[in-house]
Amino acid sequence: MKTIEKSKQQLISEIRRLKAENELLKAMTKNDIKSDHIIAADQVQLFSIFDTIGIGISQINPRMEILTLNKQMARWFPDLDVTQKPLCYQNFRQPPLLKICDNCPTTLTFFDGANHETLVTRKIGATDRQFRILSSPVKNERGKVVSVFELVEDITERMDFETALRNSEQKYRGLTENLNVGVYRADVSRDGKFLEINPEIVRMFDYSSKNELLNKKIRDLYANPEDRAAFLERVISQGSVKNVQLTMKKKDGTPLPILVSTVAIRDEQGKVQYLDGIIEDLTQRQQMEKSIIQSENLMRAVLESTADGILVVDNQGRVSHYNQKFARMWQIPDSIVKSGEDAKLLQFVLDQLTDPDSFIKKIEQLYQSTETSLDVLFFKDGRIFERFSSPLIFEGAISGRVWNFRDITEQKRAEQMLRQSEEEFRLVWESSSLGMRLTDEAGIMVKVNDAFCRIFGMKKEQLEGKPLAIIYQAQKQQHILHRHHERFRARTVKTLFQQKLELWNGKTVWLEVSNSFLTRSGQPPLLLGIFQDITQSKAAEAALESSEQRLNIIFRSAPDAYFSYDPMGRLVDGNIAAEKLLGYSADELRGKSFLKLKLLPKNQIPKAVKILSKNAMGIPTGPDEFTLIRKDGTRIIVEIRAYPVQIRQETLILGIARDVTERKTAEIRLQKLLTEKEVLLKEVYHRVKNNFQVISSLLYLQLKKIDSEPARLAFMASLNRIKTMALVHEKLYQSADLAEIDFSDYVKTLVTNLYQSYISDHEKVDIKFDLGNVTLGIDQAIPCGLIVNELVTNALKYAFQPSFPNGSELFIALKQSKKNTIVLVVKDNGVGISPDLNINESKTLGLNLVNMLSENQLEGKLELERNQGLSFKLSFKKSTRK
Repeated sequence: MKTIEKSKQQLISEIRRLKAENELLKAMTKNDIKSDHIIAADQVQLFSIFDTIGIGISQINPRMEILTLNKQMARWFPDLDVTQKPLCYQNFRQPPLLKICDNCPTTLTFFDGANHETLVTRKIGATDRQFRILSSPVKNERGKVVSVFELVEDITERMDFETALRNSEQKYRGLTENLNVGVYRADVSRDGKFLEINPEIVRMFDYSSKNELLNKKIRDLYANPEDRAAFLERVISQGSVKNVQLTMKKKDGTPLPILVSTVAIRDEQGKVQYLDGIIEDLTQRQQMEKSIIQSENLMRAVLESTADGILVVDNQGRVSHYNQKFARMWQIPDSIVKSGEDAKLLQFVLDQLTDPDSFIKKIEQLYQSTETSLDVLFFKDGRIFERFSSPLIFEGAISGRVWNFRDITEQKRAEQMLRQSEEEFRLVWESSSLGMRLTDEAGIMVKVNDAFCRIFGMKKEQLEGKPLAIIYQAQKQQHILHRHHERFRARTVKTLFQQKLELWNGKTVWLEVSNSFLTRSGQPPLLLGIFQDITQSKAAEAALESSEQRLNIIFRSAPDAYFSYDPMGRLVDGNIAAEKLLGYSADELRGKSFLKLKLLPKNQIPKAVKILSKNAMGIPTGPDEFTLIRKDGTRIIVEIRAYPVQIRQETLILGIARDVTERKTAEIRLQKLLTEKEVLLKEVYHRVKNNFQVISSLLYLQLKKIDSEPARLAFMASLNRIKTMALVHEKLYQSADLAEIDFSDYVKTLVTNLYQSYISDHEKVDIKFDLGNVTLGIDQAIPCGLIVNELVTNALKYAFQPSFPNGSELFIALKQSKKNTIVLVVKDNGVGISPDLNINESKTLGLNLVNMLSENQLEGKLELERNQGLSFKLSFKKSTRK
C-alpha cells in the first residue's frame, strides 16, 4: 500500500512539473516575435534554462534543417554537426527517412503558426525510448514563422512507471482482498464514509456484507464518536499518521481496539481528496500481551520470591535477566545495574572473588555446553556462594545459560561450627571433671568418660556395654533398671536433681545429676547423664549453715541497728537494735519499702534513692546522715553505712544505723559556742585596731608640737610601727579565717601607705611587687610586718637622695616554698650603705629591731647584699600553730 501510494505521488509530481514546463514554454513564445539576431541573443539563456531541467531543444528552419542543439540534444545525438545544416528527419530517425515524418509537429507549426505536440519512439543508441515533442514557432515582425523550436522530453521512465502502476493496482487489489489486515479508502467528511474496504474490515467489524458497512457513517463506528473529528484533523494537518491506537465498536456494540495508519491523498492543488489507510485488529494482540504480561509477572514473582540469586545470560555473554536477590547478593550498585553495561557488571563481580580467573574459565567452558554445573565460589570478604548452572535451550539450540547462586556462607560456617563442636565435645568428654554416660533404652551404658569411672570406682571395660544398675548396691539394681525403662519410654527422666547414693562398693556419695535425651538422625535416641560429685560441697553447706546460725546470733544481738534490704528498698530483716531504733517489730518491717513505711521525710527521699542505686551497682556508701521517723512519730538523727553483699546468689544490702541524735545536739551547741567565740575574737581585733588608732592619733597630735627634726623623725617612725601592727589586726578582723591573714595583700597595702607617706614625687621611685599566695598567723604577721615597715621605710628615706637620678626602683618579693619556708626580699637600686657597716652591730633602732624580730620571734635568717643598691633577704619557717 505504501509503495503504491508513493508511486501515485511521484506521478502527480511529474505531471505538475510537465505542466510547469509547458507554461514556461508558452510564456517564452507567446508574444516574442523577434528577428533571427534577437533570437540568437536570447538563445544562450533559453538553452541554459532547459539544460537544467533535462529537456532537449533543437531549432529547425522551414527547410527542416537543424540550426542549433542544446546540451541535452547533443548528448542524445553526439555525432550530429549542426554547422552542416543536417535535415531533422534524416538525423533524428533511425533508420533515416527520405521525407518529412507523418504528423510531424514542426511541419504543422510552420503551417499554422501554433504549438503542436506528439509522442514518438526513437532509438537512442541501442535502446528504444519514448519522447514527447512540443513544437513552438518563432515569428518575425510580420508574423511569419521563421523557425521552430522543438522541445523534446524523454518520458520512457514515466511511461514504464505508469505501466507498472497499472499492473501494481491490479496486484494491489488482489492483495488487499486476501490480507489479514483491513485496508480502506474513506472520504474526508466529518461523519466519514468508506469509499472502498477489503473483506477483512467487514469481518473485523462483524458486518454481514461489504455494502452494509459502506453505508455506515465512520463516526458511528467509534466507541466515542467525538474521537472521529480529532483523528481526521490530525491526519489532515500532519499528512499521515502511523500506528494510532483507537477504540471502535463492532456491529453489536462490542469494543474493538484497533491500530490505524492513514495517509491523506491530495490533488494537484494540495486539497485532500480522500484517506487511504490500514486497520489492524488489536483484540487478539491485547489478549496475548495481557497473557504475556501475566506470564512475565508470574515468572518475575517466582524469580523474586526465590531465596537464590538468578542470572540469565544469552549465548553472547550478555545479561538478559536477573532477579533482585542476585543484585543484593553480589552487592551490585544501582548505577551499574541501570547502566546496562555488561562489562562493568562482570568486572564488579570479578573484583569480589578470590579466584576470578577460574570463574571466567568456567563460564567460557559452559557457554556452548549442554551440561549442568555445580561449584563453589569464594569471596574476598569471606562469603561463600554455591553456583549451579544449566543451559537455556530454545527450539533445540542453546540460547544461553541460567546461573543460580545460593549464599551458603552460614551453612559452611555451621558445618565448620559443627565440626568444631564435635571436636570440642570430644575434648570436653575426655577432659571434663564431670562424669558423663550415654545409655540406650535397654539401660546399657554405651559410652562413659574417665571422670565417670573415677566417681564410681570402676574401669571403662567394666562399664561400657554393661547395664547401668551395676554401679548401685545389688539389692537396688533391679528397681533402678525397671525405673529407667519406664522413664525412657515416657521421656520423663528428671533433668536436674541432687541425690544421695550408696554405690556398689558401699561408699556413700552426694551427686548432682543432669539428664537429657540425645537425638540422632536415623538412629535410636540415647540418654546423656552428667554426674558431679558434690559430697564435699554438701559438707561445706552444712558447715556454712552452722556458720550462718552463729552469724545470725551476732546479727540479732549487735548493739548497732542492723537491717538488710533488697535493691528495690524492700526490708528483708532487722536485728533487735533495729526494732528498738525504729519502734517496729521485724515482722512489721519485712517486705515493706522504706517509702511505704514513711521512715524518711520527703526532702530526704531523693538522697536515699541515689544512695540505693549506688548500692545496687555494688558500691558501698556511708556514713550518710538521715532523719528517721519512728513508729510513734518522733524523729531521730542516724548515720547509716550500707554494704552490698551476696547471700545465696541474691544481692542484698546490709545497712548499719547508729543513733547520733545526742552527738548532733552536742555538735550544734558546740558550733553555737564557736560562732560566739569568733564574734568575740573579731571584736577583740577590732578594738585592738581601734586602740592602735587612738595611740596613733595621740602621737600624731604630739608630733605637731615638736620642733626638733630628729625628734619628729623618731615620732614618725614610732607612728608607722604602730600603724603596721594596727594593719595586722585590721586584716585579721576582715579575714574569714581569724587565725591567719593574706600576708601578700597586707604587704602590698603596707608598702603603698609608706610610699605615700615618704615619697612626694611619685614619678621618682617605681615600686614593683612579686607576691605569692602567702598567709601568716598573728604571731608571725606582726613581727614580719614590722620588719617590712623598717626595711621599706629605710629604703624610702635614705636610698633615693634628691640628687639620685630618675629610674629608681624598690622591689618587694614574698614567696612560700614547698617546704613551707617563707622568703621575704626587700631590694632597692639606690645609693646603698657603707661596706664597713655591720648590721648586726648597728646602733640604729630600726636595724636593731629588724635583727631582733628576725632571730628571736621569727627564728629566721637575715641576709644582706650590697650589689647595685641594697638587698635584704629574710627566710623563716611558717608556723603551723593557729
